[in-house]
Amino acid sequence: MNNDVTAARSLYEEHCRQELALALERTPMYEGWRDRDPGPGRGIDERYSALPLLTKDDIRAHFPYGLVPAASTWTRRTREGK
Repeated sequence: MNNDVTAARSLYEEHCRQELALALERTPMYEGWRDRDPGPGRGIDERYSALPLLTKDDIRAHFPYGLVPAASTWTRRTREGK
C-alpha cells in the first residue's frame, strides 16, 4: 500500500475507534452492546463484527434521542456530520 492509502486507513480506523467508544460509553441504544465488544485492544473490524446488527425495532425503540450520546444534541451531532 502506498503511504497515502496507509495514512488514510489509519485515520479512518482512529475515527472509528473514537466513535465506537463514544457510542458504547454514552449512547443509550448501545448500552446493551458493551459486553459484546472484544475491547479496544482488538482491531476495529473485529470489534464491529462482534456487535449485533442494528434492526428497525432498535431504531424505532430509541429514535431519536437514544441514538445520540448523552450530553450531546441531535442538532449539534448532525451539524458535525456524525
